[in-house]
Amino acid sequence: MPSFRPSAAISFLVFLWFSAQACAEPLSKQAVLDALHSDALRSHVVDLIRVSGLAFPLTSENEDELRRAGLSDEQLRQVWAWQETKAAETLREVNAAALTYSSQYQHYPSALATLGRSESGMQASPASAGLLDLPLLPPSYEFSYVSGLNRETYSVTARPTAWHEGLRSLFTDQTSVIRSTTEPRLASASDPSYSPSGAPSPVTFLRAGNVTKPPAGVFTAGQGGVSQPVAVFHPSPPYTEAARKAKAMGTVTLWVIVGSDGSVQNVGVARSLRPDLDESALETVKTWRFQPAMKDGKPVAVQLNVMVSFALR
Repeated sequence: MPSFRPSAAISFLVFLWFSAQACAEPLSKQAVLDALHSDALRSHVVDLIRVSGLAFPLTSENEDELRRAGLSDEQLRQVWAWQETKAAETLREVNAAALTYSSQYQHYPSALATLGRSESGMQASPASAGLLDLPLLPPSYEFSYVSGLNRETYSVTARPTAWHEGLRSLFTDQTSVIRSTTEPRLASASDPSYSPSGAPSPVTFLRAGNVTKPPAGVFTAGQGGVSQPVAVFHPSPPYTEAARKAKAMGTVTLWVIVGSDGSVQNVGVARSLRPDLDESALETVKTWRFQPAMKDGKPVAVQLNVMVSFALR
């Protein structure tokens, strides 16, 4: 007969508790406190939060209460990093919903509620488009939407409910670029592009026009009633070893043709940084996938410029 092992029993207890809580997401503050008060569960709290999410904001008061219950500063840092990543994902969802709305109505929504549907799946209001789940998550970020003149533009900011060194507020608008700042203020269009790991930033659209003229049958993104494509798969180009040793940093500007199916059909260098990083950017951007640009409610092929930034931290 196999011997009883306390460690195995504790692992099974953790598994049962995780399974029960995962079925009732997101987690209440009491559920997190209960886990922190358990010797068997305390070290697993961050994993549980990542799986289940939170039903309450991490205000300064809530942070203090969680610390008193045993949440370490490192665990709190990990939770905030996860919250920041989820906030950036939420802004991407807003951009995709706003783009779809714009392709249907030829203008952007006047408010987030216009895009939304409630948690139950019902529309948030009789006039809503049913394109976005409301309320926006995570609750530890406060989201604010502003519609521009004649609803031709919009902007969304996401600020943390508690400020910490290194924590970022986020900003996005109709260009679909997400920007961020670590300063204790709202991010804006003038801030650097958001990059969760310090790797090259995601796609940045240049709306001032293309460096090269689009070929026949290809439109210019962002002009003449043609929307911008939205990058839905955009891995960051890797640094070359030589560029890393040289501590090379800067931006490669590429011209990219995105087909009506969202694939990258052609790409070239519009403004070079250095040959090895140019090549890294080219080869990676070829793998990107987009939600295609729209004109008159139909997907079209477009040419646009993108900037890929390389930065060492």
